[in-house]
Amino acid sequence: MGKRAAALEKGLEYLMAQQKDGMFPKQSYTWIHIQGFGALALSEAYGRSLLCKTKPKMDMKKVKETVGKATGDAKTEAEGKADQAAGNVKQAGEKVKDAGKSLKP
Repeated sequence: MGKRAAALEKGLEYLMAQQKDGMFPKQSYTWIHIQGFGALALSEAYGRSLLCKTKPKMDMKKVKETVGKATGDAKTEAEGKADQAAGNVKQAGEKVKDAGKSLKP
């Protein structure tokens, strides 16, 4: 991963850590600006992640869900949750498959 990609990922991790249920903390009278810029940055990062050859290490499905919450888009939020659930099911299937391989003589 290049320097720019590492810096971008660090920024995204910071944004994800600052929000709670898609809402960014109020800081003086500029909350709406923080909310707007935070939601915009996460939206842009999610969109870019779909086109990148090198995928971010962070869970972009969680970012998608957060974007839905931050922008009030219930469809995007639901898609993010569904994507996460599908990923969890796939991961569980892989674990069962690996466990089965270890049982073979």
